[in-house]
Amino acid sequence: MCRVLRAAFAALVGFAATSHAAAPPLASEARLPQSITVAQRSTTPLAAMGLPLALSIGDVTGGEVLTRVATTDGVDVFGPRIMRAGERASFDAAGRKLTLTLVALDNALVGEDYATFTVAAAAALSETEKIERLLGAIEALPDARFVRNGNDHSPQEAVAHLRRKWKAAAGRADDARRFVDELASTSSTSGKPYEIRYADGRTATVRDFLLGELARLEQR
Repeated sequence: MCRVLRAAFAALVGFAATSHAAAPPLASEARLPQSITVAQRSTTPLAAMGLPLALSIGDVTGGEVLTRVATTDGVDVFGPRIMRAGERASFDAAGRKLTLTLVALDNALVGEDYATFTVAAAAALSETEKIERLLGAIEALPDARFVRNGNDHSPQEAVAHLRRKWKAAAGRADDARRFVDELASTSSTSGKPYEIRYADGRTATVRDFLLGELARLEQR
């Protein structure tokens, strides 16, 4: 499906479809955030932003537009993907994460149609935000049970318990890795590891689950 989209989009805006690959390094003087307005069925370089990239769109129709970001030699770093007004997406370029927001679509009855985007550097998550994301990942497992000292608990109960421990630590676990290692892995009374029992019967330690989630957060 992605290959078909790329081929169709290439024919629409007039450049060769290519596979995804790592983008070249971003210019150190990249000037972000900035807004850019692109005419439908056209490609606009982002060189004025200090980025070795180009933004292309297809037809503006039905409140959405097919969008692609590629290197200047035509290698995809984002899309082709259909975006709607107000939608935000992220993509990586040489180890940096950028966000692309479709701010507005101008679908005129007569004349050319346009799409306005904002390109910005994605802010890194703070350690507190990482911990909140980890707690959210636990809460997003409604069919799982959390085992603490031999007793089953719901995801909501598990999160409430970990929040109490976090609050009681009063800054002792002030980064996400220490939160996992010192607060979210074992019982402070028995030393037994916290476990997750999934609906299909599989089990995992809470520590392994959270470290996997943390690795994904820090790779974004």
